[in-house]
Amino acid sequence: MGGGEDPAVPAAGLKYRMSDYPTADNIKAFTQSFIDGRLKPFFKSQPLPEENDGPVTVVVGDSFEQIVLDDTRDVLLEVYAPWCGHCQQLEPTYKRLAERFSVVQSVVIAKMDGTANEYPGLEVEGFPTIVFYPAGKKADPVKVQARKVKQFVQAIRDNASTHFDLEPSPEDDQEEEIGEEEGQMDDGEMDEGRTERAEEEEMGYDGMEGDGEDEAFDEQFHDEPLHDDEL
Repeated sequence: MGGGEDPAVPAAGLKYRMSDYPTADNIKAFTQSFIDGRLKPFFKSQPLPEENDGPVTVVVGDSFEQIVLDDTRDVLLEVYAPWCGHCQQLEPTYKRLAERFSVVQSVVIAKMDGTANEYPGLEVEGFPTIVFYPAGKKADPVKVQARKVKQFVQAIRDNASTHFDLEPSPEDDQEEEIGEEEGQMDDGEMDEGRTERAEEEEMGYDGMEGDGEDEAFDEQFHDEPLHDDEL
């Protein structure tokens, strides 16, 4: 064969579930379906919500394509974890944002529990992960690092495919930065769901130099051996 990929072979990294009992014949048929590209990828999903008429649209794995990948609408998606402290801090701000955009039909403000739902191609390295999917350009989502309503509005304006009119709100200028007083979360910082790789980079592994305080600590104590009563 030539050097190009066989279009019939499914992309790597996807998961496929065998629902039939694993007999020799069923395994053979399952494998052939995979090779032929006829298998539908498996991904986690909660049941579809019975009601979904709140300001923030709830997305699950089975509705991701219908809602997030709707090519006619611009969609902002927050992927969160129920136990994530930063997600809990962000929730009232995100709800206010959704209420602001309730009058804009071309924009959807949505959220998805990333611990119970997934979708092929959605990369989540930590929580919250916030991604904007422009109408007509769903293959080119944009990571959003805003933490205030005003910042979110600007990010949506900058990336939306459809023009919209949204009256400014005095509350946008008065809101506090999330975490400004307690445990500030900088733009792009995520909660405990960060990968081990990200944590290692923060800790200065892989030969990365520490900050000045770490170096001063090393200079002060690295030549002093521990005595038996200190062990």
